[in-house]
Amino acid sequence: MMQFKVVLHVKAGKKLMKIREESIRLRLEKAFRLLSDPFNLDTVKMEGQEGVYRTRIGKYRIISVIERGVVHITDFDVRGKIYK
Repeated sequence: MMQFKVVLHVKAGKKLMKIREESIRLRLEKAFRLLSDPFNLDTVKMEGQEGVYRTRIGKYRIISVIERGVVHITDFDVRGKIYK
């Protein structure tokens, strides 16, 4: 099992800090840590985008770029908003 380094980009970090409900923020932080092994979760490659993946965690979707052993978390949001 290959361990990936997880990098949270500035945009995603700011969005995480704006979440007021502590339980949701803690769940997402745990999900980000779990991405050190992204293919053990519900992670699928997004169509039409090279190296971009979507991970489903409950009602949230995490968008990340995976390359050379690093998972770059670029964005996350609830299902209805993330794809717009």
